[in-house]
Amino acid sequence: MRDMFDAFQPWVLSTYGDSAKTKTITARKYARILRTLQGHEVNSADNSKFRFWVKAKGFRVGPPPGHAPPHEPRFNPVSRMTTLAEPELYVPTGTEKDQYKKVAVVENFFDIIYSVHVDMEGRAGKHAGQKRTYRAITETYAFLPREAVTKFLLQCTDCQRRPSMTDSQSPSPPPIMPVAPAPGATPSGPAGGSAGGAPVTVHPSVTSATPGRLEPPLIDYSLPITTTYLKHMRSLGLTDDEALNLEVRYAPTRHRCK
Repeated sequence: MRDMFDAFQPWVLSTYGDSAKTKTITARKYARILRTLQGHEVNSADNSKFRFWVKAKGFRVGPPPGHAPPHEPRFNPVSRMTTLAEPELYVPTGTEKDQYKKVAVVENFFDIIYSVHVDMEGRAGKHAGQKRTYRAITETYAFLPREAVTKFLLQCTDCQRRPSMTDSQSPSPPPIMPVAPAPGATPSGPAGGSAGGAPVTVHPSVTSATPGRLEPPLIDYSLPITTTYLKHMRSLGLTDDEALNLEVRYAPTRHRCK
């Protein structure tokens, strides 16, 4: 987790910091809003625009009476670098001015997202998906962009980890594929008789002995079976359509006895 924080936090500060000119609230701006609401900010021509913005946004200290968020995720300062936002600021959101959300501080984005993504609804160790994580955040917090959530999830080591094949595991052999007989050639059985029109089959890893033909590359068993089969058949000079229709074109025909 510390590695995730070390990779995420510099990006957050450079993208949404004081010099980024974005619609987010840094710890410095948060403190200035709080001073303005509490009447501690000196009124002057220099800060008149900021004071008007605070009033227009409807910031308030603490939740309004009767405020009950639909779901408030548990906030845990997991990074130990959290800037404690006290007292809490709330802001009305949407068209209804009676719906308030907490103001998310840029410096706390990591802890907010982590708390929702990992510890939501007490599901310790269970990571929520991107839509579920962002929806839970937007129900409680304001001024936290979706881009920050996406960036966090892309760096989540548990979510990005995929099961990989170990050295002790041997790949299962690919299935035997039908191969078209050479023009004019008649398949024969073990005793030299007719094989009854049965298609000739070879293992995909067996290479052709035709002179002048290049050896096909080694089969990558990490690819899907269909992709591996088509790649092998292309090396034999067949198109994808021909490779996929081999079984139909060379299926054994039934002859009625006269």
